[in-house]
Amino acid sequence: MRQMNPIRAALVSSDTSLQSGAAHCLLRLAIGLRDLGHEPVLLLSDLTGIAVGAKQAGIEVYRMRARRPALRRGWRGVAEWVINFPGSTVALARQLHHLRVSVVHANEFIELQAGVAARLMRLPCVYHVRWLLGTSLAERCVARLVTMLSGGLIFVSEGSRGAFDRAAGVTRGGKPAWVIDDPGPGHVETDPRARDEVRMEFGLPAESLLVLQVCKLTPDKGQDTFLEAAARVVSRMPEAAFVIAGGETPGHEQYASHLAALASQEPLRGKVVLAGFRGDIPRLMGAADLVVHCPSRTEAFAGAVVEAMATGRAVVGVDMGGIADRVENEVTGILVRPGDVEELAQAILRVLGDADLRMRLGAAARRKYESRYSAAEHAAAVSGVYAHLIKTARGA
Repeated sequence: MRQMNPIRAALVSSDTSLQSGAAHCLLRLAIGLRDLGHEPVLLLSDLTGIAVGAKQAGIEVYRMRARRPALRRGWRGVAEWVINFPGSTVALARQLHHLRVSVVHANEFIELQAGVAARLMRLPCVYHVRWLLGTSLAERCVARLVTMLSGGLIFVSEGSRGAFDRAAGVTRGGKPAWVIDDPGPGHVETDPRARDEVRMEFGLPAESLLVLQVCKLTPDKGQDTFLEAAARVVSRMPEAAFVIAGGETPGHEQYASHLAALASQEPLRGKVVLAGFRGDIPRLMGAADLVVHCPSRTEAFAGAVVEAMATGRAVVGVDMGGIADRVENEVTGILVRPGDVEELAQAILRVLGDADLRMRLGAAARRKYESRYSAAEHAAAVSGVYAHLIKTARGA
């Protein structure tokens, strides 16, 4: 259904990576807003990654100078960002003026230049909070600065809102806040041929029970824990096989090499596939018997879990953060204690060994997904936030 009063919104992100869940959600939001009759404009740090899909979808896309600090370069990266902050922020403000937008949407709270540029142009700005902030000095400062710059805040979970409020140490100064689930990948139909095709592609036996993990290769995603559990599983269930779909990330090359070494050792040799970055995640999930998500650091939303739900796959995940918010234990998946390798292995063995349990969990997960993670409902909820902020700004 199209809106009568279209809103021209600037969606700002310095992360365009196809491995970024936040970037994919931004693209889904832009398409959803367009389908509602609004006029989303993407302002991105480069024209790769999601920018390609946005252009193909007919979304306006522009490159901006504003970027996030290159933290992997240490203090030098932060210093370069600080030096470039004034010029890139003014350039962004000019873009906002030239594009005649009515509201600015910063896709993550680290997009500080978006809020300052919006202030310069006297435009309302909403910040999307997708991380679970801690209470370090830097995190507290960022939370308070974002509170000051924003007209309102969108949180992806109650957990992210609570963590932000603890970091800010304030009640958001009366700024409105909304908790809105990120959208899923839309309606997903799995191809029954994928089961055999994927096993053949990876050189795995056709009868393999396939366990899939989807996330970029960084230590906080817990691939090492996954492989430790996998070693225990294959010792008791030789027909099990494991696929990690995720690419290397800058600054974590040594971790990727460590995972490759683990996968090449007994008893995992020939049982683990490091598939790298993949653009066919729904196909891989459709071929899997089980999806596992076991990060070592809590996540606010856990998009990989939602993708698994969309394909009707059972999930084994750690009982924390956004995973616990998405997975109902013993109903849509199985939750285990964080860092407990043996409990994770036992859960994997249990689900792989019980086809009826896999089907029951997967069917319940699919039903929950279809009732909760609609891209159209997400876009409608966010457009309501825009309308509120614009009305408030005009009345101020």
